[in-house]
Amino acid sequence: MYNVEGKADFLSERGVVVGRTGSEGLSEYHTLIVRPRGGNKNEYKRVGIGMVQKGYISR
Repeated sequence: MYNVEGKADFLSERGVVVGRTGSEGLSEYHTLIVRPRGGNKNEYKRVGIGMVQKGYISR
């Protein structure tokens, strides 16, 4: 779910896992969707939130 106006930029956006709910076999991960802020690669801006099942997360 995005909370900024404009288009999604799937090439630069990243998901940051901030929590997990459920049992080991049926876990869901809560994520923040972020994208780099300006030209600084060490600063990110939150552009949305999400929740995904365990099988869709890769490290």
